[in-house]
Amino acid sequence: MSVTSNVDLRPIALLEAIRSEGKSWDVIAPQYGVTNPDPPWKTSLVAMCECLAISGAVPTLDRRRAEDELA
Repeated sequence: MSVTSNVDLRPIALLEAIRSEGKSWDVIAPQYGVTNPDPPWKTSLVAMCECLAISGAVPTLDRRRAEDELA
């Protein structure tokens, strides 16, 4: 069974600018003494995906595919 995806994987100008200016999470977190390697928005996303999966709102394979694309 073939799965097609309509995900646009082109670079996003704002995110590229953040990265090029050294303002990405892995660069700024140590400057503020943050030791958690995962940014807060990523851990919140994982928690939201888990809640949706437990409730059955998103089928398991669709959820895993979406998580893989977001990671």
